[in-house]
Amino acid sequence: MKKWIPVAAAAAVVVTLSASAWYCGLRAEQALQQQLASMQTNPAIKLELANYERGLFRSHGALRIRLLGADSALTGSDSPVLFEQPFTVVHGPILWDSAFAFRPAAFGVKTQLHAQPEWPQDFKTILADERVRLISRIGFTGATHTQLRIAEGDLQLSTGTLALQRGELQVDYDPSDKAMVADLTWPGLHFSNETGTLEMADMGFHWAGTYYSQNLQIGSGDYHLGKVSAKQGEMDAFTLTQLQLSAKQGLDPSGEQVNSAVDMKLAGVNFIGQEMVKDGSMHLEINKLSVSALQNLDKHNGANMTPEQLQNMFGDLMALFQHGAELKIEPLTATVQGQPLQLNLLARMPVADANAPVSDPSALFQQTEIDLNLKAAQPLLAAWAPAELIALMEQSGQQDALVVKVRAGQITVNGLPYASDSSTADDSDATMDDSEELAEDESSI
Repeated sequence: MKKWIPVAAAAAVVVTLSASAWYCGLRAEQALQQQLASMQTNPAIKLELANYERGLFRSHGALRIRLLGADSALTGSDSPVLFEQPFTVVHGPILWDSAFAFRPAAFGVKTQLHAQPEWPQDFKTILADERVRLISRIGFTGATHTQLRIAEGDLQLSTGTLALQRGELQVDYDPSDKAMVADLTWPGLHFSNETGTLEMADMGFHWAGTYYSQNLQIGSGDYHLGKVSAKQGEMDAFTLTQLQLSAKQGLDPSGEQVNSAVDMKLAGVNFIGQEMVKDGSMHLEINKLSVSALQNLDKHNGANMTPEQLQNMFGDLMALFQHGAELKIEPLTATVQGQPLQLNLLARMPVADANAPVSDPSALFQQTEIDLNLKAAQPLLAAWAPAELIALMEQSGQQDALVVKVRAGQITVNGLPYASDSSTADDSDATMDDSEELAEDESSI
């Protein structure tokens, strides 16, 4: 009698695992359908699960993307397929697959990106041999861990030779508290042919925070790019070195406003053998953007919109600045073509009147205050500044400084009123009209 106990226990384990796998497979299909529905924001694009076959321990299907005609009969299954990507779903509670390291989870999704039949041969070569792989592990609480991997390889393309280095993007997201962490590491690539070379090296970023919506993420992160260079033969056509960005975004105590700050450093940019920019740095702030307006912008898809929908989207865009948004650059410094440059900027928009919100951009400009201070050598300013600005700088006796102020829609440069060609032309037209009216009055007398 006792010898049947291990057999019964083993049978119970098998039945339990099978039932659990069946349930996890059912849950996986439902979760994938819900995910596609949440991503369906553009009426011109249709996302669907295709050829989905649910098994006991694994399921197979494909992500299909269709282009829908806005004013034609191209709808549903009659519309053309832009992209179809097959995938495999591994059911939990244990993911029996080496790609997931046999970890416990509700289910996992894996796929190797492949080119469509009508794509150019070079794309097919790049995506061959499972070079780009995507795996996603979904936990029992809904938390996801996603990896996008690029394998290294030397590829012979029709246009030249492409050397790819191994890269990886990892994203972790927990829907319970909307926490997200993303990391990218990619040493880069090198492309060469008979005309020259292109190189990108040492790319990466890290971001951690809270993902509320497509337009609203709160957190901090950094990005770096070691080098981008292009050569024509032996000549250095373009080189960018050591670009670094760090950013943070947070809510004010009321939770109604978003404040953002970005710090940038750039070692240098060379163009056709000449040093264009060296030792660049900048601190940028965008403060007091409306949280509700950012979230409302998620509702607008931007394609095939009616005039009423466009008007509503424009209203939400204007509402972004309702709390008196501010833009600051304090400062931007660099050596440009061998000359030092420094720029400070502060733009302050008005706080909107709840009973009479501003909906006209020109009216918003009339109420916006702008202060810009730019210091640079006169040859550098003369190379890009309009002739009217140069004349005002000479008139003020400050040829290496540009102080621009905007108040009530009026612009001054170094303390002197500034009028562009268009406004000058408008003023002259108005003067001519006044003169003609005066002449008619005099003739009638």
